[in-house]
Parts: sequence; C-alpha cells; structure tokens
Amino acid sequence: MKISALLVLLILTSITMVCYAPSKRGLASYNYSADNIVIEERINTKQLELFLNHLGNKESGGNWKITNHLNCMGKFQISEIALLDINYKGTNIEFINDSIVQKECMLLLLKKNKLYLKHYLKYTNTTIRGVKITLSGLLAATHLAGIGNVKRFINSGYNATDCNGSSVIKYINEFNNYKLII
Repeated sequence: MKISALLVLLILTSITMVCYAPSKRGLASYNYSADNIVIEERINTKQLELFLNHLGNKESGGNWKITNHLNCMGKFQISEIALLDINYKGTNIEFINDSIVQKECMLLLLKKNKLYLKHYLKYTNTTIRGVKITLSGLLAATHLAGIGNVKRFINSGYNATDCNGSSVIKYINEFNNYKLII
C-alpha cells in the first residue's frame, strides 16, 4: 500500500486538518476547519523545497535509488525504523523505486520529528556552544543523529557523530538558514 501521491502530509489536530499537496509552485498547504474552509498557500514552499534538495544532496548525492550499508534508503537515506515510525506500509523496493513516496515520507518524518522536539523548540533563535539554533537546523540534525542525540546536544552540549563523521553541530550549522513552517 503506497502513500497517496496527492496527499503528502495529513495532520489531525482537534477539529483542524492540514494537508500538503503538490502545486505549480511546489507543495501547498491547505487548512480545513469544521466551520469554514480556509485555503492558505504557505510562503515557505520554496524554502522547504530548497531544504529538501540540500538534505537529499547531503545524504545521498541526490540519488533516489541508493541504499547504504545501514540499510538507509533513497535520496534522504531514511531508515526502516523511521519508515515504521511514520507508518509506511509499502515495501523497501516500492520505496526505493518511487521518488514521490520518498519525498512524502521525508515530509512526514520532518513533521513527526518536530513533534518529538516540541519541548526543545523554545531553544530556537538561541545559541548553544556557539551554534545558532533554528528549526531547520534541529530537523536536519535530528535526521542525521536522532531525536535523543539532538536533545542531548541541547541539554549538555554533547556533539554526536554518525559513522561518516558528520556531527549534530555540523548539520545544525549547515542547515540553519531555512525558514521552515512545518
């Protein structure tokens, strides 16, 4: 079962539903409420596209079909555990062969990671260990090193690295200039 190519992100909060769908200018956000329909195209669509392209190029060189030695897959090098976390129901082969599904999954993962970081978002627009903290930097670092290591960095300054030598600080610095609304 594949995630619909039309709906990239579906979040239910009380009586409001937010959906992301492709538009001529990138991904558009539509807010639907129970009382009235409000359609709002996010102004950060271009920023999100730039962020995703940067992250995909950093993770895989932009290669949609690659799988690494840790079994992280696709352009964004998403792990099987992360796919389970966002309830992806397709197979690894379906995932690796569908760039739209990969992008949808990455957007869902960013949204989920933001929820996991909700108590740490108060640190955005501050500096920790000389590093400017932004939402985009935190989300990129979370994708690299996991929620626990980003929280650990914020709490104690610990700078976790992955098996390739990339660190939480490096990703926060490299990705901290995107104005994301996720």
